[in-house]
Amino acid sequence: MKKFFTFFLALVAVMAVNAKQVVFDFTNPEALGIKAPADGKGTPINDSTIVVDGVTMTNTKVASTDTRIYNSKGVYDLRIYTKSYLKFACEEKINAVAFEGAAIGFNEFNGNTWVGDTVAVIATANMTCKINKVTVYIGETPDVWVADTVNVAQARALIDAKDAHDHFVKGIVASQPFNTYDKFEGKVSFYLVDALDGDSLQAYQVYDKKNAKWASLEAAWEELRIGDTVLVYAGALKLYAAKNIYEIDPGYYDSKLGANPNPPEIVYPTVDTVTTAEAIEIAKTLTPEAGKSATTKDEYVVGGFIIKVKDAANKTYYMSDDASDTYGDFQAYKCATIDAEVAVGDYVYVRGKIMNYHGTGDSGDYYNYEISGGSLVHGDAPAPVVLEPITVAEALDIAKALTPEKTETATTTEKYAVKGYVVSVSAKYENTYYLADEAGAYSEFQAFKCASVDREVAQGDLVIVTGKISNYYGEGSSGEYHNYEIKGGTLVHAGEQGIENVQLTEKAQKIMIDGAIYIIRNGKMFDVRGAQVR
Repeated sequence: MKKFFTFFLALVAVMAVNAKQVVFDFTNPEALGIKAPADGKGTPINDSTIVVDGVTMTNTKVASTDTRIYNSKGVYDLRIYTKSYLKFACEEKINAVAFEGAAIGFNEFNGNTWVGDTVAVIATANMTCKINKVTVYIGETPDVWVADTVNVAQARALIDAKDAHDHFVKGIVASQPFNTYDKFEGKVSFYLVDALDGDSLQAYQVYDKKNAKWASLEAAWEELRIGDTVLVYAGALKLYAAKNIYEIDPGYYDSKLGANPNPPEIVYPTVDTVTTAEAIEIAKTLTPEAGKSATTKDEYVVGGFIIKVKDAANKTYYMSDDASDTYGDFQAYKCATIDAEVAVGDYVYVRGKIMNYHGTGDSGDYYNYEISGGSLVHGDAPAPVVLEPITVAEALDIAKALTPEKTETATTTEKYAVKGYVVSVSAKYENTYYLADEAGAYSEFQAFKCASVDREVAQGDLVIVTGKISNYYGEGSSGEYHNYEIKGGTLVHAGEQGIENVQLTEKAQKIMIDGAIYIIRNGKMFDVRGAQVR
């Protein structure tokens, strides 16, 4: 391997008689008509033209730093900086351009040598380039062999020897390309081997050849198959110590040197589509440390209604499975891409990885359940699931069967629709009501903090509340207690009646005394809030 990080790529040329090599030698600037700068100084050559033997080189300053000839203790080189570019033109056919220098990085070349058949060649810098010489090959296409091309075993040995500067790596694709990012951006990864049963090297952050990004992961899959022999330009070779993975990072896919004659059938990865409620449950299975996030390994598609725009500028929204919800435990956080403007009430699908962020604050620990950095598209809401209502007594039995720890809540995994009469409206909590199967009856079952209510609720209204049933096991000054409830659900009226026109069962009757309505049930009198008065 070359020492002192000199990356000149040797060209072995078999050319016709009229073929020639034109050299731009920046180590001798005066021969190019450029004034030699003093030691430690540079001579700017922005937007200049240099002609050598019929080949014209022009440079364009794009970045804030000058393109210049630099003097480092009497050794001269050409310095070109990120996003600036060189252009070579000739009336004859340019077949190859090779660079020699201490640090070379060009987006158009995937390395230090460009091979082609165009009249003009543009080289765009992707890093600071220190160029000693540029050789332009005119005439027939030379037989080009890149001296710094290594196989997978050699690449691994270079990493072990800590001699892992720029290289081309030749290898066999050992895995279908995959994406390691929440958003695609043309990046793929795959494994390279010298033989399909050999040691691997992960080609990580690989772009399409000549830095044109693949349009999709599926496009990369169509280009690369297991068993294909490929050439990958390695910006850096290194060891990912945490997982003991030898990898190319970053890299550019250069070319396919040979195709697998029997390519395997492409099996695209499936992504599970889940509801917002299911996404919350997935997030809850993650166990982040305080102040940190835990993220799923797999991607999901989460479907739900936008119920609140939290931050339009950062594309962050609250989601719920119910369009009438007013509070959501799940965020679509900083969506990477959005297909159209997002408004409350839209049904969307967000693809990405589910995350649980464990935050700490003045009020104690909290958790953010979210899908972070995903892509959001609008879609049709699935047909609503119509639940067969159960009675309040049945709901109470379900709640009592749950076994929470002290000061904790146990909740059902499935939703229920509970139908009953409102016998009391909480004065302490908004949108909270006690429900019973008969108007005027006492009840210990709550519809607690309903997320949405279709209209004003009064005692005696017959309602259906949909949500998950829970049992909160509390401990207070009066001792231990349980709250049996359907929590955070949606409430809709089952009819237009209020207490004045409630249809009572045979076990109860309604009377009015001095303008006040009372319910007589089993020989006992109750007011409209369910309190026994006699």
